[in-house]
Amino acid sequence: MIHRHASLVGALPTVLAHADLTSLNILIDPPTGRVTGILDWDSATYERLGYNLHFAEHLFGYMTLTGWEDNEDREKLEQGFYETFYQSLSSQGIEVTETFRLAVEVSKAVGILGYYSTRMESDNRGLYEKYLVDFLKRFSWEREDDSYWYDEND
Repeated sequence: MIHRHASLVGALPTVLAHADLTSLNILIDPPTGRVTGILDWDSATYERLGYNLHFAEHLFGYMTLTGWEDNEDREKLEQGFYETFYQSLSSQGIEVTETFRLAVEVSKAVGILGYYSTRMESDNRGLYEKYLVDFLKRFSWEREDDSYWYDEND
């Protein structure tokens, strides 16, 4: 799926992508829950939109030594996150079609592969490979309960 639709990624806008957007690099104001800052930009690169969206997965669940665990309200959180994400893009004049959403998802998969494959080289416990596999299973084209959610003619 990724290879078949890789050409879609090239049409996405280029953005500054944080290389390690984990919770340790996000400053939050406790009373409001609002993000007040992002740390550790020294490894940031320009990538296609969606490249580092895999970090958003940590809003919906967490990884344990035995695998991924969804938060109880994952579906609601994930839906709200992506609705807000795509509404924000629309408000900036970007036409969000189903093909555009697929391109973002493919870009996200490329980002996941880049992030975890480099970490697997030095991981003698095999955790990063397990994390990578669990993340890749979350894509629409891997979910058993989802049919393809986009129109190839879109």
